[in-house]
Amino acid sequence: MTTDDLGARLRATREQRQLTREALGAMTETSPLTILRAELHGSSPTIGTLQAWAAALDVPIGFLLTGATVGPDAA
Repeated sequence: MTTDDLGARLRATREQRQLTREALGAMTETSPLTILRAELHGSSPTIGTLQAWAAALDVPIGFLLTGATVGPDAA
């Protein structure tokens, strides 16, 4: 997993849910700039931040990290 992959999944999921960075930030007490950096610049958010984003986006944290949707062998 690269942080670019994580950023791409984060952005795609956020956009699919029709959320702005500001809206996701408000839901998770994260600055929109932090979200932008994760999406575009490959920054590494903390596990707590990833958990908050996953919960707000209604996806498993494993999806953000690896793209897996179910179980260890899912792609």
